[in-house]
Amino acid sequence: MKLKNLTFEDLNISYFGPDLFWGPLPTVIYFTIDAHSSLLVDPFNQPVKNMMNHSMRVMSVDLPEHGPDLDPHSALSRWADHFAKGHDILDIFLQKMARFLDHLHQENVIDHRLGVMGLSRGAFIAAHLAHLSKRVKHLVGFAPLTDLKKAKEFIDLPEALHLPKPLSFLKDTFPECSLKFYIGNQDTRVSTHRALETLLIYCDEALEKNIRTPAIESVIYPSVGHMGHGTPPHIFEDGSLYMLKKLGFLNGL
Repeated sequence: MKLKNLTFEDLNISYFGPDLFWGPLPTVIYFTIDAHSSLLVDPFNQPVKNMMNHSMRVMSVDLPEHGPDLDPHSALSRWADHFAKGHDILDIFLQKMARFLDHLHQENVIDHRLGVMGLSRGAFIAAHLAHLSKRVKHLVGFAPLTDLKKAKEFIDLPEALHLPKPLSFLKDTFPECSLKFYIGNQDTRVSTHRALETLLIYCDEALEKNIRTPAIESVIYPSVGHMGHGTPPHIFEDGSLYMLKKLGFLNGL
């Protein structure tokens, strides 16, 4: 399937799926490091492979300080440098993405069948976008980073520095938006404990709203890779199948 491109403000968005003039279709926006890797490079694109046989669109965009000629391994250090100078590059990016979703809706390209997926820092971005834009109805996070202050690149920054809120502060977003996290049982890069604590906070919020069966799920799997932060193929596959079902595929709809 041919990769297609579009622009909005200064964002360069890539996507698989039918051309936009075909109107609204189930849509997923997937964040990893950059659009090319998210959609074309293994293992980042493993969730996308299961979606390419369905009538839908899968979109991606470069995260801030990611893209051609930029080393993704030092990207969080560049994020930290921006915040140290009082430059909230993530809020700027997220506001653009929210306006992009509004634009797609106004142009009759998306409807209520909209989900976001993210890997690690991409999951952090995806959750904040779901919080910012109520158009997002479903979220899948693989090995989610939940708190920038706990990332090694941010540890030495001043405590009083303004940073994006940890995901635990976004509890009012869920369960309005369905959610599933996948985390290794010993992920020391983003902290297994913090990911699970975040979900429990969301579940407590649902209970306070008298929602006794919130659409909040998690899968804990044996950790793989450096710092236990890897995501094996069957986990990527499970996450993509979860999203497909939420969007109305695989269940007779």
